[in-house]
Amino acid sequence: MTNIAILTGRIARDPETRETKGGTNVTGITVVTDRPARDKDGKTKRQENGYTAKESEFHRVTCFNGLAKTVGQYCTKG
Repeated sequence: MTNIAILTGRIARDPETRETKGGTNVTGITVVTDRPARDKDGKTKRQENGYTAKESEFHRVTCFNGLAKTVGQYCTKG
């Protein structure tokens, strides 16, 4: 069985690409996702300017083979 997760966010730093001794391409990226900040009662926090406050989560993602080459070549920080 395959687990699938869809992350929508931004890349925190430039991808790091390397090749293993066996010839497999491996690229590592860090994806940052945001979600609304909540107080201890579960209510959404607001900033002073009225916008919803956000909390960031960092996800370490590793890509292999063809996807690793593509991510390393075309993706950048931001």
